[in-house]
Amino acid sequence: AVVSTQSTGDEQLRYHPEFDGYTQGTLIKQASVVLMGYPLGVSMPDDVRRNDITVYEKCTDKGPGMTYSMYSVGMLELGDEATAARLFQIQFKNLRAPFKVWNEYPEYVGCTNFLTAVGGFLQSLIHGYLGVRVEESVMYLSPYLLPGCTSTGYTGVVYHGERYNVTVKQGSFTITRTTGNGFEVWSIVDCAEGGKSYPL
Repeated sequence: AVVSTQSTGDEQLRYHPEFDGYTQGTLIKQASVVLMGYPLGVSMPDDVRRNDITVYEKCTDKGPGMTYSMYSVGMLELGDEATAARLFQIQFKNLRAPFKVWNEYPEYVGCTNFLTAVGGFLQSLIHGYLGVRVEESVMYLSPYLLPGCTSTGYTGVVYHGERYNVTVKQGSFTITRTTGNGFEVWSIVDCAEGGKSYPL
């Protein structure tokens, strides 16, 4: 992917233009470039990832329901909990009373019962706040507490046919394996502690 460098006063801003000839600040409909980080997993420097989110958030025209979920996931990947929480909360503008049905846009326009918004919201929980990333033989977790909560529980997280419950608290989380073959050995590897392994 091409990274553009634009001068903004005294600093150089590196980001991915939405298309050749894109002028920064031009309105966009929804998250598009931001999807390169998640779910596509395109490797890029943190400043470019952050700039992609910041640049496009400023010019998203009342984006559809799934847009701010992707912005929130990106900021959590960067460890910016405050900005992620603000972006996460924007999603709730698309809920419609009395049954809390997700609408496409914050106003009463567009598709009602917009499943793409529901999907985005669920991704902001599972892949944002729980931090799930899945590879063929590994499932990574990088959990954060939901905004305003002292504890968050995820029940029935499934990986390779096994079920797990995850509880996240400030500064810690627990994983409980709830199914499985007693002859199989499963473990958690803490990448932050040099690969220390804990059996489940």
